[in-house]
Amino acid sequence: MLICCEMSQYALELMADRRTTGETIRVFAYLCIEMDSSGYVDVTQKQIAENLGMTPAQVSRAISFLKDINAVARQYHGSKGRPMLKVSHNLAHKDAEWVVGVDGYPAG
Repeated sequence: MLICCEMSQYALELMADRRTTGETIRVFAYLCIEMDSSGYVDVTQKQIAENLGMTPAQVSRAISFLKDINAVARQYHGSKGRPMLKVSHNLAHKDAEWVVGVDGYPAG
């Protein structure tokens, strides 16, 4: 089964922003690939670092920036029983309807 992940204009603006590093774009893309249809990502920062050939510190910095601009959040996932990263529906989705309205990301 092929699942399509689409990115919004908001996501493209994030990638074009001068404050966004290549590391951040790579981590964001990886999170979008790994997220489920609700936006949750079931991988550790260590796994992300290993899969992208980055250091854990690089991944941590990228995720911190993504959290600061509300691109991702750490939210409790009921069925998993623990907090997980969740990609904002304003940025990307898989087999779901877009959520309209974008707040919180300062324009570059």
